Amino acid sequence: MVRASTRRTLLAGIVLAALGWGVYWLVDRPDGERPELQGQIASAADVAGDRAILDLASIADFPWDRLHLISAYTPDDVISSELGFDWQPYSRLNEMIFGDLVLAYDERWLAVFVRGGSDVTGWLVFNVDEDRPSVGFEFHDVPLVLARERARFETQWVGRDPGTGKGDWLLRVAPDR
Repeated sequence: MVRASTRRTLLAGIVLAALGWGVYWLVDRPDGERPELQGQIASAADVAGDRAILDLASIADFPWDRLHLISAYTPDDVISSELGFDWQPYSRLNEMIFGDLVLAYDERWLAVFVRGGSDVTGWLVFNVDEDRPSVGFEFHDVPLVLARERARFETQWVGRDPGTGKGDWLLRVAPDR
């Protein structure tokens, strides 16, 4: 016969495990987030200067075959459709709060780096940051898909504040060589 204190301990353990799994289920995000990449691209643009060409393959030096750039307000089902497989960068909790919009704010871009058919080797959300130079993209084909060898962008320094010198880098797909 199992004592009452043992049953309470066992029940508490089961409840804690269920709560832990529930929290994990709500906040789980896919592997491969690379938030440092925005700063690396901004630094490379600082070095290259205005109207220069940045080769993203030399900056994003991890394995990938194609880059998907997705603009704000794109529903997650459209992202999955564009990628060709089911994937979303945010947690279920984020989806409960903001609905099916992955990028529910202006001036945000999602970059997804894919190798092979469905191996996401990196992803990040580019944000316009008020405290440091940021990276934004200008593209008209939404979403934009580029092979690694074509992921080259022309830089443009925009939005310079004369008082602080703070501005942002706007990147446009570079013309073919």
